[in-house]
Amino acid sequence: MITLIELMRVVRFGFSGGISTAIHAACVIVLVDFLGMDPVAASVPAFLIANVNSYLMNRFWVFKARSGSAGQFAVFFIVSVVGLLINLVGMYVGTRVLEVPYKITLAICVLLAAAVTYLLHKLLTFRERINHSTEVS
Repeated sequence: MITLIELMRVVRFGFSGGISTAIHAACVIVLVDFLGMDPVAASVPAFLIANVNSYLMNRFWVFKARSGSAGQFAVFFIVSVVGLLINLVGMYVGTRVLEVPYKITLAICVLLAAAVTYLLHKLLTFRERINHSTEVS
């Protein structure tokens, strides 16, 4: 049975993921529509910008890992790179192979990457750093 604390963590993860996804998508759209960048290439800087936001929100708010280490950030980054690879491969297949409009492809890619990275962050990055107090804020 899921506890209130776990439920609140999932809600916070969804909210922070939404913010990071919006940052990622906004960056891709600006880079493609205003700077003429290729959608696949635009995913790289968009990922890097969104990843900084994601790490900070996950560490301090979602998983409440008040102490961290270079190792924790390294695992976070590696898991995030898995998400980037899912995004890049998906953007390539969607836009170049299947010829789906890039905004639709982008939406599918970020949802798939979010699901995979949530699971990996929960199991690997923050598994021992979860605060099990009764606080639910």
